[in-house]
Amino acid sequence: MAVTFTRVQNEKLVAAQKDMIGSISESINKLYENAFAVSMQTSGDRTVVSFQIQNEDGSIISRCVNFSSTLFTVKED
Repeated sequence: MAVTFTRVQNEKLVAAQKDMIGSISESINKLYENAFAVSMQTSGDRTVVSFQIQNEDGSIISRCVNFSSTLFTVKED
């Protein structure tokens, strides 16, 4: 399903923006809370953030989030 809002519908546009930012922030915060290690890498037009999470049984899982490098870049020190 696709939904489009224009500046004419400013109230809906602003509400959609707040919903998107809140949802993304909440999801990323939850990944950080559960992670024991986080790796970040920017390559070309993409930044990948990998969260290493250890389950209660000791197994390790990885969750990755991809961003456009226009939103977030990682500079190596």
